[in-house]
Amino acid sequence: INAAPSSVPVAIISHGYGASRKDFADIAQHFASYGLVVALPEHIGSDTALQQAVLKGEASETLIPREFVDRPLDVSFLLDELERLNQSEWQERLNLQHVAMLGHSFGGYTALVVGGATADFANLHRHCDQDSFLANLDPALPFQCRALALESSPEIVQKLTQGLQDPRVSLVIAANPVSSTILGPQGLSKIQVPVVMIGSGYDVAAPFLPEQAYPFTWLTAPEKYLILVKGGSHIPQLTAAI
Repeated sequence: INAAPSSVPVAIISHGYGASRKDFADIAQHFASYGLVVALPEHIGSDTALQQAVLKGEASETLIPREFVDRPLDVSFLLDELERLNQSEWQERLNLQHVAMLGHSFGGYTALVVGGATADFANLHRHCDQDSFLANLDPALPFQCRALALESSPEIVQKLTQGLQDPRVSLVIAANPVSSTILGPQGLSKIQVPVVMIGSGYDVAAPFLPEQAYPFTWLTAPEKYLILVKGGSHIPQLTAAI
C-alpha cells in the first residue's frame, strides 16, 4: 500500500451463510488486479465453522438470529479498523469515504442493510405467521422468518428498524440476496446509493422472482441495475452440476 497512489478505492465482500471469506479469494484477487484494496470479513456465527459444528452435533442452532444485526456491524467495525490503519500506517492512501460493498446470499442482505435498507418486522409477521412460504415457493422465507426471534431483544429490533447504514458505503452489489421479507418494500426503499442486484436462473435457495426481481422493483435508488445470470444457481458448485 505504501507504494500505491493516493485515494486507492476499497471494496468489501461479505460471504453467505455457511460460507467463508476464503470462498471469494478469486473474486478479491480479480478486483485487486485492477488496483482496488479488497477486505473480506469472516462473519463468525454464520460461516463454515458454524455449519460444520452443526453437522458434527457440536452446535444446535443452524442460524443464530443475532447474525441479522451482527453482520452489518461486522462491516462497520472493519471499516473503522481500516480507517485506523489508514491514519497510522498507510498515510491516508485508502479512499474510505466511497466504499463498494459486495455480498452474496446472506452477505447480499448484509450489503443491502449497510447500504441503507431497514428491517420491517410487520412485513415479517404478515408472511411468517402463516404458511405463505408454501404458496410463494420461496425457500428463503423461513430463513428470514428466524429474525422474529429477535423481538425478545427490543434494542436489537430498534437497531434494525432504524437502520445500520454505514455512510462510507457508496455502492451496493448484492448477489443472490435473501431480503424480500425481512426488508420488504418499505425497508429496501430506504437505500439511496447505487445498487446492483444479481440473480440466477436456477437458484433454488433464493429464487430470482421473489428474492431479486420483485425486490428490485421496490428500490427507489436513483441508480439501480438488475442482472440475471442464465443457467446459474445459488453457488458455483451447484451451477457446475446443472
